[in-house]
Order: sequence, then structure tokens, then C-alpha cells
Amino acid sequence: MARTIHEGRKIVKAAKQNKVKLMVNYHLRFNKTMNYFKEVIDDGRIGSTATMSAEWVGGGPFEHTMKPIPDWYFDVKKVGGGALIDWGGHLIDLSTYFFGKQPSVLYSCIRSRLRLPFEDEAILILEFNTGTKVIIHVGWFSQIARKNVTLWGTVRAISYEDYIEKTDYSQAFRNIIRKLRGRQVMPLFEFGLSHLKALEHFINCISAGKEPSITGDDALEDLKIICKAYEISKRF
Repeated sequence: MARTIHEGRKIVKAAKQNKVKLMVNYHLRFNKTMNYFKEVIDDGRIGSTATMSAEWVGGGPFEHTMKPIPDWYFDVKKVGGGALIDWGGHLIDLSTYFFGKQPSVLYSCIRSRLRLPFEDEAILILEFNTGTKVIIHVGWFSQIARKNVTLWGTVRAISYEDYIEKTDYSQAFRNIIRKLRGRQVMPLFEFGLSHLKALEHFINCISAGKEPSITGDDALEDLKIICKAYEISKRF
């Protein structure tokens, strides 16, 4: 939501004073598979969740693009950080969506493989009141993108990659049937569509005068975890 906790608090305060809706686009909460995982956790279908591992590694601003990277992207005073404050924020929010608020930051390793003025890799370990530990790994150092979430329960484990692979094959087969019948073909990859679903939710909240499911206070709590991780990383 912001570079610092102080800035985040100012944003939340301004929104409340002016009685406007505030929502940060934590789009993973609108991902169909992640919502399925949420149901699985709440219903205890994998038993008690002992550990969650979440990774989002790719090229970040260096992914192949036709457009030049803007200069502000490399000014740490303007952006506040690198892979952690950008992609890591999404995975932190996903873990609090699954397991509750205010986890402890047990470990934080933040470094720059590419010698940037901010981190291009971060590894965190969070612990929730339920006893569940979450391992988060984000990075901007690889041209091969990888996104995955695995839940390790006392009964069984489930993985985003495994689940998506099965559903994508099924969707692809159904698309062939749709195409032959002259019907609309459905998108295969739901990850990108979650951005649009988040935007649709926010617009509907404004129209109906309702509070978004992700509030400014939620985003502020996630920002506190990010800042704590930056602080802890300096001790190692």
C-alpha cells in the first residue's frame, strides 16, 4: 500500500476522513484456486495445516518487454524496496487470508543477486497463532517465472501447480468442444483474471456503498509485516 507504515497510516486516515472506499489490489484473494484452498483449510479437509510454502519468482521489472524500464523503478526512495514489498506483499496477504492476522516473523533473508539498490530476493518464515508456519520466497532474478502455493496438512498436501495443471487440461478439452459448437472459448489461466475480479469487486462496492473485502487496515497490517521483515534481515 505504501513505502512505510507512517505513509500507510496517512492513507488509511485520509480515506476514513473523506469517507471514500479504500482497497489494495491483493488479487490472489480473488483467485478461484486460492479460494478453494481457503475452503479446504477452513473445512479441515487436509487436516491441520502444519506448513504453507509460497513462491513467486520471475524477472520482475526485467521480464522481457518492448517498453524500457522507467528510472523510478530503481530509486529505492521512491519505491521503498524491491521484490518483497512488491510480490511478497501479495503472498503475505494470502497467508493472513488463510490463517489470520498478526503472525510473528521468525526469519527474514533479504539480498540482491543483481547488485541492485534494493532486494531482488527475499525469504521469510512466518508463524501464526494456529501454529502454522508459512515459508515465502520471492525473487526478480529469474527469466523463468514460477508461482506456486503448497499446503502441507496432517492428512494430505495440495499444491497450486498440481491443481491448476489438472483443471487447465480439463478446461482445454472443454474449449475444444465449445469451439466446435461455436460457443465462447474460456480463458485457461485464472491467475491473471483475478486482477479483473478484484477491480470488479471494488467497483461494485463503490456502487452499492459497501466496504471492500480487503480494507486499508488489512493492507496496513501486511505492510507492518513487510517492514518487520526488513528490520529483522539487518540482524543476520
